[in-house]
Formats: sequence, structure tokens, C-alpha cells
Amino acid sequence: MNNEDLMIIVSEYFLEEFPSDNPKFMPGKLGMDKRTLLIQIKKTISELKENGIEELVNNYEEALNVFKNMKPLEYEEFLTSLESAFTFDK
Repeated sequence: MNNEDLMIIVSEYFLEEFPSDNPKFMPGKLGMDKRTLLIQIKKTISELKENGIEELVNNYEEALNVFKNMKPLEYEEFLTSLESAFTFDK
């Protein structure tokens, strides 16, 4: 799973916290720590299983494993790249 795939999977969590009607999107400023992100991904996996959307479960489980194994610096670098990809100025 590459960095872009991870961004697509987790961007929804940051967008929920920082709605699209606000032109500034800055995940690093939201304080989404790795533990919180792991909890969110686990919750999504449970919801997908409950709703019978098995085709997406593997993607989220793979992302969960990638994030579990990320070192703190790697996670910070990921947040920075996510922030760069989704930061918009007025």
C-alpha cells in the first residue's frame, strides 16, 4: 500500500474533523494522533463488516497494519504530506 492509498483511506477522518466548507485543511493542526487514527480505522472496519461491505475491509485492515508499524517520525512525515496534499488557500 503506497502513501497515496493511505491518504485516500484516512483523509475522510480529517475531513470529518475539518469540514470541506472551510478552505483551510491542516491535519497536523488537528491533533489527530496515531492512537486516535487507529481507533477510527478499527471503527470503520467494524462498520464495513456490519454493513456487508467486505470488499473495502481488506484495504482498511492493510492501512491499519501500516499505521500500527509506523514509527512516530514516519507518522509525522505522513501527516505533513497529507497536509500538503489537502491544504487550500482562499
